[in-house]
Amino acid sequence: MNKIVYEVLDRIEQANFEAYIVGGYVRDIIMGIPTVDVDICTSALPKDIKQIFNINEESNLYGSINFNRNNYNFDITTFRKEYNYKKRRPTKVQFIKDLKDDVLRRDFTINSLCMDKNDNLIDYLNGKDDITNKKIRLIGDNIRLKEDPLRILRAIRFATVYDFEIDDKLNDGIVMYKEYINELSITRIKNEIDKILVSKNFKKGLNLLKKYNILNMLGISVHNDIKYVADLSGMYSQLNIENEKYPFTKEEKNNMKAIKKIVAKKIINNQILYNYGLYISSIAAKILGYKQDEIVDMYNKLPIKSAKDLDITFLEIKDVVITNDCKEIKIIQDIIIDGILSGKLKNNKNEIIKFIRQGMS
Repeated sequence: MNKIVYEVLDRIEQANFEAYIVGGYVRDIIMGIPTVDVDICTSALPKDIKQIFNINEESNLYGSINFNRNNYNFDITTFRKEYNYKKRRPTKVQFIKDLKDDVLRRDFTINSLCMDKNDNLIDYLNGKDDITNKKIRLIGDNIRLKEDPLRILRAIRFATVYDFEIDDKLNDGIVMYKEYINELSITRIKNEIDKILVSKNFKKGLNLLKKYNILNMLGISVHNDIKYVADLSGMYSQLNIENEKYPFTKEEKNNMKAIKKIVAKKIINNQILYNYGLYISSIAAKILGYKQDEIVDMYNKLPIKSAKDLDITFLEIKDVVITNDCKEIKIIQDIIIDGILSGKLKNNKNEIIKFIRQGMS
């Protein structure tokens, strides 16, 4: 066990409380996946945790205490039971002293595993077997998907990222309660879709979302053979998204629009590289099947990469054409740039002036 994680557990135990790592950190240790997010469950109350670690901030509504230590993100919660879910949240939380009862409130068996500071595994629900057998299995009855429909998207995301299968009972529950996904915030939905799309196994996730007709519910359709690119804007640009409420940033929207335009042209040339830059062009190029080295080489060989690289200034063009119309000068400048990028014109002031005086033909 990592020294920092051990020390946090040990400090809680030194104060005469139980403490265990639970959930994703244990799951990922078993699967050999490095992680820095550590969930700890304990018999200590939130006020005890704050005293042990000298934390002054108020805990959140559910008594979770969060802090960082040496790049590790800790989330510590008291053993609890949860009752009467409304809008994904329990309306009542009862602090308890029993670890097993706390484990039973969690979502999937693969996230139910606990570990003490001495690396002893506590596995009440056979979560380790489910990891070995690559199964996503819900804890409790399928009604828990209605209580928190985000669990449906999380199940699909885990199946995608880890290449696991959804067990038959959970499958039936998704079919029965998938409509409740509409109650989720669009931000929560996008966060899960993001995590599916960044996985190289994304096609499995999209196929599961199609299988349950969830893509259609979310206003997303897939018509093309999507190529994996290590950029979310590049992945989203290959989807058809009808819902305008998805919380994309202005930059993401611009990038997606640019990538779609390039892909529609079905070619990467000097003009594309000049107009859109290497980063966006590279994303579109990968979708189109170009090799990265090829695109980088093309970009490095561009005769100019911006208007500043022209061997003639804006004012010098103005003097040649004898006009104060800036729009006209800009049109001429763009024609010059296009000529240089296409190889019809050299980036040489005298040749450019000659080109202008000959009517740019």
